[in-house]
Amino acid sequence: MIVIAYGGTGSSYLLKNSDKFYDPRKIHRRPTVDMKPSFWPSGKVVALSNHNGYEMRMPSAAVGRMSIRTRGFWADDTLSIEENLRKYFILAGATDTLAIVTWPTFYGFFSRNRIKNIVFIIRHPLHQSIGWLELGRKSDGDSFASDGNDLYSIVGIDRFIRMWNANIDELLRLQHLKLQPIVVRFEYIHEDIKQIPNATLRQCFEGFQTTSRHYNAMPISLEQRLRHRCIWHGFYDKWEI
Repeated sequence: MIVIAYGGTGSSYLLKNSDKFYDPRKIHRRPTVDMKPSFWPSGKVVALSNHNGYEMRMPSAAVGRMSIRTRGFWADDTLSIEENLRKYFILAGATDTLAIVTWPTFYGFFSRNRIKNIVFIIRHPLHQSIGWLELGRKSDGDSFASDGNDLYSIVGIDRFIRMWNANIDELLRLQHLKLQPIVVRFEYIHEDIKQIPNATLRQCFEGFQTTSRHYNAMPISLEQRLRHRCIWHGFYDKWEI
């Protein structure tokens, strides 16, 4: 199955726990993470256009790394990123592979290619933003600071909002197209995973701790910016959870 799980939503725990239930050769760990839009400041082997990044030819620098992350899928650097990922995700979705991915949602990849039954793990934007960029993810936090902005700046928050909203926009497009995406909210995981048809994947959420909250960790003006600009209504009844 294909699972969308950005940092701060429990993705590292899910990957670690999946080793107990899946053949390790069938776990694909963030296969596209080395190709990120240029607005995001960290962890890129290749910086893509923010608007049509998947139209570019598959970068040779990313081919080998994707092969390692996918346990052997060799992208064709004469084809576009879009064409390569279409082949990869159709294959991953049709097998017992567990592919945990992130950035394709930013480019609307799954709705454009009519890929069904994507599992989205989402988390309240306040708690995800702090969990991702402050607690235990030093490389991301340092990269925000290295260009003169830390998480607790308008620039840092707006980057997070852009990523969050693109992910939710893609989820909403899949729902509109009746492609049956499955929404699993971090805070309600043990209830929401009942929608997942794959019993093995459901097992991977055993032991998930969902009570962590990060209140009063950032200036109130920035929290309000998150509150008013992120697309969270429809997934959470209220901001304070």
